[in-house]
Amino acid sequence: MVTPKYDALSYWWGEDEARNEIIIYSNETDGTSRMSISNSKRRNFFIRPNLEAALQQIRSDKSSVDLWIDAICINQEDKKEKTAQVLRMHEIYSNANNVCIWLGAGVLET
Repeated sequence: MVTPKYDALSYWWGEDEARNEIIIYSNETDGTSRMSISNSKRRNFFIRPNLEAALQQIRSDKSSVDLWIDAICINQEDKKEKTAQVLRMHEIYSNANNVCIWLGAGVLET
């Protein structure tokens, strides 16, 4: 089995509601999910504004960016899965190519 290469995102979720819609396309061949229009099975998903801001900064027009993001990769409705994944956080972050840390959008003061 080939281990996929990915970057992990660490960020503050924020207190706002998850109201920003993204589209996740599932890759049926390897079971992964990617936010990409090249795959077929479509599923809508809502994220919080702070995560949307992070994704806007991290994305690339030139190449795909494979990210592990807890709010998306862990089923937040499934307490058993959530508990199991939290116990694996060290492994998940240790195996990532890079760990991106998002502290939020900067505020310009004049």
